[in-house]
Amino acid sequence: MSYDEQAKKHFETGTTLLLQGFYQSACEEFQKALAIDPTYVNAHFNWGNTLYAQGKYAVAIQRYEQCIKIDTDFAYACHNIANCHWTQGDYKEGRKDWEKACQVYERTKEKEKAEGNAIFFNTTASCSTRFLGT
Repeated sequence: MSYDEQAKKHFETGTTLLLQGFYQSACEEFQKALAIDPTYVNAHFNWGNTLYAQGKYAVAIQRYEQCIKIDTDFAYACHNIANCHWTQGDYKEGRKDWEKACQVYERTKEKEKAEGNAIFFNTTASCSTRFLGT
């Protein structure tokens, strides 16, 4: 098994555990994936999602910020940072992060549409109305 295959296996196991609500075990699997490949952006993202599900917003933000360092066009990470701030009642930061997410969605929507990412495209279409009230 190559390193990429090993990292993917840990990522997939972690994702399954996340969806089943086994958060600690999921975090461990994402950490194993990242020990093999520290640039595995989806492992950072799902680790952040696992932390978010546990109400650990500050450390979830750290995972999402790592996603953005790896891929500046990772709109979902920007989106989830906004969710973390908003959930904690920090509406000023949340709004700033929503604006950033909407900018990334807008900048990358044609590429995502061409790749058939309907969820991304639907999020883009509603972004400014839903989150920014414009």
